[in-house]
Amino acid sequence: MIKKRVLPVLLAALLLFSGTCLAENMQFVDANGTTGYYVDVDSIEFSTDKVWIQPDPIPAQEPGKPDVVPQGYMAEVEIVTARVAVIKARQNRRFIYRMRFNPTQSTYQILSSVMQAYDTRTTLQTNNTPLTATGYSVSSPMHEMVDFIYEQPRK
Repeated sequence: MIKKRVLPVLLAALLLFSGTCLAENMQFVDANGTTGYYVDVDSIEFSTDKVWIQPDPIPAQEPGKPDVVPQGYMAEVEIVTARVAVIKARQNRRFIYRMRFNPTQSTYQILSSVMQAYDTRTTLQTNNTPLTATGYSVSSPMHEMVDFIYEQPRK
């Protein structure tokens, strides 16, 4: 008798909370051909980290003299972590990344990733191994994502 009453309640609770855990608020950021870039604005987190800053060399004033290499230093910089989706329509793929952006050094690091079939959201591959930080340029979609993140109101 108790099983008949408890089981439906447990199933309803499981259904309700599983949708909450998987909820996302993906906002369109940019597109490049058939590839779309999105940021989950509910996942944006700001923090700080100490990093080594190595300034660019200063070109020598006289020919034949070596460039001047300024001394590097430790600095506290703002770091942004967010969930990002890259949709590749032609391949029917949705790549969801947990990414860490360092706007000061124009780098991003993929902390984890999930590859899904876009139409069914079926998970095809998961990777929880962080990758090495990679640089991005001003014309990169990563730069557009960082700009978009900084346009969002802070929580």
